Amino acid sequence: MRLQHYIDALEEFCARQGVVVFRTPLSPWVVGRTRGRQVILRSGLSKEKQLLTLVHELTHFLAHGPAEQIDRTVAEYEAETVEKIIAGQLGLKDLGTEIDLTTVTDDLLACSVTRVRWVAGTLLTALQCAKPATAIETSAAHMTPAGAYPDRLQA
Repeated sequence: MRLQHYIDALEEFCARQGVVVFRTPLSPWVVGRTRGRQVILRSGLSKEKQLLTLVHELTHFLAHGPAEQIDRTVAEYEAETVEKIIAGQLGLKDLGTEIDLTTVTDDLLACSVTRVRWVAGTLLTALQCAKPATAIETSAAHMTPAGAYPDRLQA
């Protein structure tokens, strides 16, 4: 039930951004993808995999738009990092050591760190209604650089 609540919260966030989420059969090695303002998830995924894939694909949508010239490896690194941050904050499956972005220096892949912080903070804010606010508010506040990417969000 809790996982479905998180999925619903992110799908509501998508709707506010003008993004359509749908599920359809995809190749066995593809669990999700973005196409324009669509997030496509493979049908039949577990709730946890749906949530994490939605987070991953939303990272691509928010941080890696068509105007961005970002290397695919960097884009995947960023999407997987945001996925890991969100999973850690929500207490989902063991994904190894949780990432603490307060210890990452901005001179290390500065643009990438900024995008990761912004997307993670944005998605954690979208999930605030799905979890007791204190844990997520604290995390979202320190991850979102002031003024970062405000033009990418819709009210």
